[in-house]
Amino acid sequence: MHGAPLSFDIHANRRLALRLGARALVVWTIVCVTALAAQRPLTAMLLPFFEAAISLLQQDFAATLRLVEIKGQSVIQMTPFLLRPVSLTDQLALRPFVPLASFPVSVDHALVPLVLLITGVASWPFASSREAAVRMLMTIAALPLVLALSTPVLLVGRQQMLFVEAALRQGARFHEPGLVTLMIFMESGGRWLLPLGLAIACVVASRRLWFKPAKASPVNPGTAASNAAELAFPPV
Repeated sequence: MHGAPLSFDIHANRRLALRLGARALVVWTIVCVTALAAQRPLTAMLLPFFEAAISLLQQDFAATLRLVEIKGQSVIQMTPFLLRPVSLTDQLALRPFVPLASFPVSVDHALVPLVLLITGVASWPFASSREAAVRMLMTIAALPLVLALSTPVLLVGRQQMLFVEAALRQGARFHEPGLVTLMIFMESGGRWLLPLGLAIACVVASRRLWFKPAKASPVNPGTAASNAAELAFPPV
C-alpha cells in the first residue's frame, strides 16, 4: 500500500522532467536562432551599455567599441585610450593620452549569457499572464547585471592582463588585479552560472509572488500526487 504512491511520484517527476527538458530545448533553439539572425543589430544596441560598464569598472582608460568583421566573423573590437599613467614599476609608467592596441571579442561569445538568461526564464511554464509579466520585469532587472559582468569584465580583464605582462617584462613582481581574477572566474564558467542562477531566481520569485493554490476539491490520491509532483520545483 505504501509502495504504490512512491512509484507513481517517481514516474510523475520523470514525465515532468521530460516535458521541461523538451520545452527547454525548444526555447533554446528559438532563442539561439533569433540571436544569430539579429546578432549584428542586437550587438550594436549593446555597445553603448558595454562602453558605460567598462568606464564604471575602471578609470585607467576609455574604451571605444566597434562592430567589425574579421575573417568573416562578427566581432566586437575594443580600442582603449589611456587616460592616466599606469605604473609598471617604481620608476616606469605608461604615459597617458595615447591609444593602446586593439583586440577583438567574438559576438557569439558576447551573446551567450543573454541567450542563457532568456532560455532559463522562458523554459519554466507560466501559471498566468500576470506571473509572466512579473517574471519579464524581473528578467529586465537582472539583464544589466548579466551583461555588465560578461563582455565588459572580459575586455577590462584582458587589458589589465596586458598591463601585468608589460610590468613583468620590466622586472616587476607578479600581481593579479581583482578584475583579472573576476574575468578568470567568469570565463571559467561564471558567465554560464550567473545567467542560469538569475533565471532560476526570477522563476522562483515570480512563482512565490503570484502562485495561488487551487481551492480544495475531492480528487483521487493519484491526481493529488501528480499535482504535487508538478509543483515540486520551484518551491511555492
